[in-house]
Amino acid sequence: MRNTYLVLFIYLMIPMFSLGENTYTTQQREDSLLSLLKSSPAINEQIELYKDLATMYRQMPKEIVYLNKMADVASSTSKGHASLYYAWANLSRHYYNIQNRDSLIYWSHKIDSLAAAKNEVPDALFDARGFICQMDLWDGNYELAMNGAISLYNYARDTKSEYGLICCNENLGLIYQEIHRDSDAIVAYREGLDLLQKRGDNPKFEMQYMGNLIESYLRTDHFTEAEELLTRYDEMIQDRKRENEEQGTAFPVDRCRALMYVFYADMYVLQDKPKKALETLLKAAPIVEKTGDDYTEFCYNFVFAKYYYLIGKYEKALNIIDTNKLTEEDIRTSELKVEIFEALGRYKEALAFSREVVEHTKMLHDEAFNRQINQLRTLHDLNNQEMQAYELQLREQQLHTQRLLMIILLVVSIVLLVMLYIVYKSYRSARRYQRELMKDKEALVESERQLRTAKEIAEHANQMKSTFIANISHEIRTPLNAIVGFSELISDESISAGEKKEFFSIINNNSYLLLNLINDILDLSRLESGNMKFIIEKTNLSDCCRNALASVEHRVFPGVQLTYTPSEDPLHIQTDSIRLQQLLINLLTNACKFTKEGEINLSYQIDEDKQHVRITVTDTGCGIPEDKQKVIFERFEKVDEYAQGTGLGLSISQTIIEHLGGSIQLDPTYKHGARFIVLHPCDRLIRKDKAGPGLAI
Repeated sequence: MRNTYLVLFIYLMIPMFSLGENTYTTQQREDSLLSLLKSSPAINEQIELYKDLATMYRQMPKEIVYLNKMADVASSTSKGHASLYYAWANLSRHYYNIQNRDSLIYWSHKIDSLAAAKNEVPDALFDARGFICQMDLWDGNYELAMNGAISLYNYARDTKSEYGLICCNENLGLIYQEIHRDSDAIVAYREGLDLLQKRGDNPKFEMQYMGNLIESYLRTDHFTEAEELLTRYDEMIQDRKRENEEQGTAFPVDRCRALMYVFYADMYVLQDKPKKALETLLKAAPIVEKTGDDYTEFCYNFVFAKYYYLIGKYEKALNIIDTNKLTEEDIRTSELKVEIFEALGRYKEALAFSREVVEHTKMLHDEAFNRQINQLRTLHDLNNQEMQAYELQLREQQLHTQRLLMIILLVVSIVLLVMLYIVYKSYRSARRYQRELMKDKEALVESERQLRTAKEIAEHANQMKSTFIANISHEIRTPLNAIVGFSELISDESISAGEKKEFFSIINNNSYLLLNLINDILDLSRLESGNMKFIIEKTNLSDCCRNALASVEHRVFPGVQLTYTPSEDPLHIQTDSIRLQQLLINLLTNACKFTKEGEINLSYQIDEDKQHVRITVTDTGCGIPEDKQKVIFERFEKVDEYAQGTGLGLSISQTIIEHLGGSIQLDPTYKHGARFIVLHPCDRLIRKDKAGPGLAI
């Protein structure tokens, strides 16, 4: 795996060269740049020329020569430290790729020293230290790699270096992938990729990140996330392809596309979609052959082996693994080979190969363990030396300060005792006063709360009384004025008999209104005080409905149909028939009052839960405005202030149905008039605290 990751890194770090129509050969371009250097240009120009020369020979021996010359020129000016970071970071990268640890550590220390002297946190610092972590990882020193990565991550976080966090998350992701903790790798890659996308200045690094993250997503069966990332990966490949065509750059588009197809094929294999997997692998085949990249070829062969295993062609899968020696690259291929042996029934070979894998793994673990022991022993020796020096220094300090410390402790102890005594006495007094003040405060707060509550109750009662008197005065005055006025007119002998008859009718009508008002007020008072009796018994709901319809039949305007559509007839429920009829008459009376044409319908049906009867009164009248719908059940609320009525009918109806254990509401979705829905229990018992005195159950 170390070689495959190394190849991946090298390819994604390939520089972008200009490939225009008049491009010189590498040697001609080098000669041209060197001739420019001989003309003694300014320092900044010399730095750029050496940078171009180093870029031309990236990962070649000449790169080291030109990067060192660039560093020498940059160090001759006080403002050249940015170029120094660039040169030393690329030297670190060069030695990392050729596995020269000593040189890598040397240039990393150079960057650290300059950063400390300048009090800076350059990106080059994270590049160089990251290379060291990755080298430890490929050498199998997982603990050293993890310690270095975490330490570097903490440093990046403390210094608020965004680029540092991006590099550190990549290092952590690679470590987690290598030790098969892909869930943790996803978290690290996701954090780094989010920061990288937020910066938006390094799409090539972003693609490298995405490739690693896709691999972990597939290992953990996060197919949706992997597919979304692959779609974005494909778009970025297209962008890099356009850059190659338009700017003459040399980004490895084919290699990335081959990897993308391999990732897609792997996903389809894991999703048990062999047809799609084969189509994608066939697309990848010519591109993989064209690139000649070891890592891409390994991934391609591994996925093809998994595909053959999926469709049951175990011999072909085994042949791919053995021919390409895949088990030498990744432990997962060894696991697949064991599964193939078992599928073929070759259990002895499976056992033998498993033992080889276990022995090889044990050997690697033993080597890692020995390295760790040696590292711990070295650290222990260093710690012992430091501890001995520290102990000597500590003894000298103790001898020097012991007497002085005893004197100081004695004086401080005496002072503290005196202060503690004073503080204790003050605390006792303060606590006593505080308790007394708290008691007085609580008493005052409670008294104030009670006074405020009593005031609010009194103000509310006074307001309710005033409102009630005003409404009653208005409602009583109107019919009384009519009765008194027309009674005086009847005594006038000049009035004809026909007019007197009409006056008698008006007087009777207003007398009826006055009587209804008084009855409504008395009913509401009895309901709220609990003095109204409710006789709960088995009742025929259909009879109640017909009686209510008969009571209001004379109030229906000519041309208006009064209809009745029960769902079941008869239907018996436990209720107070008189009060239920009173409720229905109130609703039907309101419907008759405001419906000049169309239909008034009374119906009922049993709800699906078989626990309630839904009684509906629907009309095609003027309806109820939206601003009135929320307050229509309040006392003295009327749709039309000039229409006859007290405004108490709906309030009484609501109180009645609540005493019966049900509810009433206006249907706001009905727009062709008004529809009131009454929910009544089918079989119920009235609570004693709701029934009031005299209730029969």
